[in-house]
Parts: sequence; structure tokens; C-alpha cells
Amino acid sequence: MMRLTLIRVAETDRYTLGRIEDAEHRQVCVTAERPWVDKDGNGLGDKNESRIPAGVYTCRRDLHGKSKPDPYEVWEICDVPGRSEVHIHIGNDVQVDSLGCPLVGTDYGPKGTIRGSRAAFANLMQLTKGHDAITLTVKDVEAP
Repeated sequence: MMRLTLIRVAETDRYTLGRIEDAEHRQVCVTAERPWVDKDGNGLGDKNESRIPAGVYTCRRDLHGKSKPDPYEVWEICDVPGRSEVHIHIGNDVQVDSLGCPLVGTDYGPKGTIRGSRAAFANLMQLTKGHDAITLTVKDVEAP
């Protein structure tokens, strides 16, 4: 199974920035996620407000925006505790385009946004073409 790693590199109270690398540690894209929010202290993060917990996940192909006119194929991050329909998808600003899903881009923009999301997403889907499932390891920001 193909292996990718999402490495979180910076976080604020508004966003978390990272990158996705392939098994040879080559950067595939940058990422933006919501910050960690865990108001009830259960260690799972709050649904629709928080990024997902660090861990190792299986991802399977799914459709994003199933109820909209133009759904598109994405990677669903499966078995996230307390969550469903967590997708790696297109978007530029986590406060507008995400409810806890990782967004992908070609580079970082201002104030926690990312740029080139459609191009980065197309690259990710091309890289993973022919795979029905992938393993995604998510690592939190390392302490200094």
C-alpha cells in the first residue's frame, strides 16, 4: 500500500500548516488544517472545529460534495475517532473551506491560507492513481 506522511510544521489558534511527503521524503504538497480544539478534553478534538488527531490512518477513495452538482473524487481519511467524512480536498482557507479536513496547496499564502490548491490536488491524485487505498501517517508539530 502506498504510504504518505502529513507532517505538521506550524500552528496558531487559527490554523495548522504542514506538508505531505511521499515514502522517499519528497514533498508532494503543503497543507492547511484547522487548529487543535478539544473543549471537552476527550483527546479527540471537536468535530467540525478541530484538525484530526495525529495517528496512522487508511485512506480510501470517496466523493467530496456528494450532495452538490459537481462532486469530485478525493481521499477519505477513515476511522478517525468521533468523525466521519474527513477528506483531503481542495480549498485555500481553513476557516472558510474546511470543517476539520486537510486542504492541500502548492505553497503557503498569508494568514494561514494556501495557494495553488487545485494544482496540488491534481498532483496528489495523479501520484496516487491506481491505488484504491493509501496509508497516511499524521505527525504533530515537533516541540523545539
